[in-house]
Amino acid sequence: MELLVSFLAAAALISIQPDSVAYCDDAVSDSLSMSVDLDEVSVVARRPDVSVAADKIVFTPSSTLSGSGGSIYDALSSLPGVVIDSKGGISVNGSGGVKVMIDGRKSILTGEMLVNYLKSSVASGVDRIEVNTVPSAGHDASGGVAVINIVMKKQRDEGFAIGLNGNGRMWKAPRVFTGFMGEYVTGRHYFSLNYSFMAARNPSDLLTDRPYLSEDDRMSQVYDRRRKDMMHNVSGAYDFRFSDRLTFGASVNVNRYDRREHSSMVTDIPVVGDRVCTDNDMRIITRNIFGNANARYMVSDEGYVSANFDFFNNHNDESQLMYDDAGVSIEGKMGGTVAGYVGALDFRMPFRGDWRLTTGIKTAFVNIGNGGKYDTNSDAVAENLSSSFDYEENVNAVYAEIQKKYRGWTVNLGLRMEQTNVNTAFSGNEAVERRDYDRHDFDFFPNVSVNLAAGGCGAFNMAYARRIVRPGYADLNPFVYIFDDITHVGGNIGLKHSVSDNFMLAWAYGNRLRVSMSCGVVHDAVAKCFREITDKVVYVTPENLPRHIHSALTVSMVNLSPVSRWHLSVNGTLMYDDYRFPSATGISPNKRLTPLVDCRNMVDLGSGWEVELSGSFIGKMAYGQAVVEPVGKVYAGVRKSLLSGMASVSFFIRDMFDTNYRRSTIMLDGKSARLSEWEYEDMRLIGVSFSIRIKSGKIGKRRESDRETIDEIKRVNL
Repeated sequence: MELLVSFLAAAALISIQPDSVAYCDDAVSDSLSMSVDLDEVSVVARRPDVSVAADKIVFTPSSTLSGSGGSIYDALSSLPGVVIDSKGGISVNGSGGVKVMIDGRKSILTGEMLVNYLKSSVASGVDRIEVNTVPSAGHDASGGVAVINIVMKKQRDEGFAIGLNGNGRMWKAPRVFTGFMGEYVTGRHYFSLNYSFMAARNPSDLLTDRPYLSEDDRMSQVYDRRRKDMMHNVSGAYDFRFSDRLTFGASVNVNRYDRREHSSMVTDIPVVGDRVCTDNDMRIITRNIFGNANARYMVSDEGYVSANFDFFNNHNDESQLMYDDAGVSIEGKMGGTVAGYVGALDFRMPFRGDWRLTTGIKTAFVNIGNGGKYDTNSDAVAENLSSSFDYEENVNAVYAEIQKKYRGWTVNLGLRMEQTNVNTAFSGNEAVERRDYDRHDFDFFPNVSVNLAAGGCGAFNMAYARRIVRPGYADLNPFVYIFDDITHVGGNIGLKHSVSDNFMLAWAYGNRLRVSMSCGVVHDAVAKCFREITDKVVYVTPENLPRHIHSALTVSMVNLSPVSRWHLSVNGTLMYDDYRFPSATGISPNKRLTPLVDCRNMVDLGSGWEVELSGSFIGKMAYGQAVVEPVGKVYAGVRKSLLSGMASVSFFIRDMFDTNYRRSTIMLDGKSARLSEWEYEDMRLIGVSFSIRIKSGKIGKRRESDRETIDEIKRVNL
C-alpha cells in the first residue's frame, strides 16, 4: 500500500509539471528522489491440472483428487490414456514400451520391480509428471517413443519439513496405505528420509470359455483368486553442494513385498463329462534394493558435466502347492535374483552462439539367476517341469545431439549407438528345450525434432525417432507357472528385441489446446500369445510378432473454465492398431480402430472445499491375439483443505458404477476363446485419504545455481 501511495503521488507530481518532464530530466529526477524497501511478496495461485506444449504434456497430481492421496502408481493410473498392467508394462494412448524417469534420470527398474516401487512411494511427494513425446538421444533407446518423467518435490528453503499421508479404501479390495516423509536443509546439505507401508487384499475372478478338440466342443473355467499383500518401503537421500558449481548426491531405496495367495480353478468339459477342481496356494517374498550416486559440475549457465552410477538387486522367493480333487498334488520351489549396475557420463556445452552439444557414454550390466523345481505325486504329470535360467546382458552406448536455435526455430539432431552382448544358459520344462547361446548386436538410433514457436499461431513440433524395446526380465525367464493341469504360463528365452520407427506431429496453442498425430511401425513386436500344446493344455507366453502398426490422433483441451471456479480438461484419442502373426499360426491380422476419452471436472466451492467428477472410456481395442471389449469408469471425490493449506482430507469413490472389468476374445488357430476378468483392486472402491505437511518456516538465501529455468509450460497466467 505504501508503494502504491508513493507511486500515485509521483504520478500526480508529474501531471502538474509537464515542462519539467518533457525538457528537464534532471529536475524530474531530483523531484522524484526516494527510497522504497520492498518486503518479499508471495503470490498464491492454483496450479493447473494439466499443461501442454508441442513436445510434452505436464500433469500436476496434487491439483486433482484422483491423482493425490495414494501412491505414485495410483497417480500414474489416473492420468488420461495411461495404462499399467500387472507386469509393469506402461502404455500412453495405446502406445506401449513407455519408460519411466525419476527427476530426469531413467529408472533402472522394470516390470514388477517398477510396479512395487510405484506402489510403495507416496504421490504427495510428486511435484509434476511429464509425458514427453519426443525423446532425445540422451535417453536410452530402449522403450517406446513416449517417456514419463516423475519430478519429485524437493525443499529448497533452509530448515525442516515433515509430512504424513494416509489412504484407506474398502469394497471388495480393501487397502491401507500410509507414508511418512522428512526433509532437512542446512547450509550446503540436504537430507531426506521416507517410509511407507501398505496392506491390501486383492481378489480377482476369471471366467474362460475356450474350445476343446473343436470349436463346437467347449471347455469352461472359473478361476477365483484371493491375495493378501503387505509392503514396507524405506528410502533416503543426501545431497552435498561443494560449491555453487559442484554438487554430489546419493540415494537408496529398500522395499520388501510379501504376498500370500490362494486360488481355485473349476474346469468343466461337458463333451467328455469331466469336471476338475484345482486349488493353488502360493507365497511370494520379494526384496528390492536400488540406489544412485551422482555428481555434477556446472561449466557454465547451460553447460555441465555429470556422472551417475545406479544399481539394483531384486531377490524373489516363491513357494507353490497345487492339488486337485483327484488327489494329484504338485509342489514348487522357485526363486532367483536380478541384479544390475549402470554407469553414465554426460556432457553439455553451448558453442558458436545458439548451438548446443550434448554427448555422453553409458554402460549397463544385468545378471539373472533363476531356478525352480516341481515335485509331484503323479506320473501322469509331465516328467520335466523344473528349470534353471541364467542370463547376462551388457549394453554399451555412446550418443551425441546438437541443438540449434534460430529466431522461433529449434532443431535437434541426435544419434545414439548401442552395442549389446547377451549370454544365456537354460535347461528344463516342457515348453522349451535346453538352449544356450551368445548374441551380439550393434544398432544405430537416430532422432530428429523441429520446433517452431509461431507466436499467435501457437507452437509446432515434428519429430522422428528410432527405438528399441528389449524383452522384460520376467518375459525372458522361461520358468513355467502351473495354474492347473490345462493352463501353463511362462517366459520365452528366445525372445528378440523389437525395433520401431516413430513419427510425431504436434501443435499446441497457448496452454489450453494440443493436437498430435503419431505413427509407429514395430518390427518383431513382443506380445502375449496363446498356443495349444495339446488339445487340452494352453501355454501362455510372450512372443515376437512380425509387425505391429500403431497410430493415434489425440486432442487435448485443458485448463478450460466454463464458469468461475470450474476447471475442465478433456482428452480424446482415436487410435488404430494392426497386429500381424506368423503365417504358420493361421491367425488372421488383428486390426481395430479404438476411441479413448477422458474428462476431468474440478470445482472450487470456496472455503477450502473442492469437488472432482471424472470419467474415462476405452472402446473396443486390439492387443496381440486379443480383442478387448469397451470399458469405462467414473471417479467422484470431495476434498477439504485444513490448517491454512498445510493439510487436507478427501473422500472418494473410484469406478462408481463398477464397470472397470475386462472382457476379451482370444483368436487361436481356427478357434476362439472368451475371457472375462474382474481385478477388484482396479474396480469400485470407496475411501478416505489425508495429508499434512509442516515446514519450519526458515527461508535461506537462494544460491544462484538454485534458480531453475522457467519453461513456458510451467507458467501461470494471473
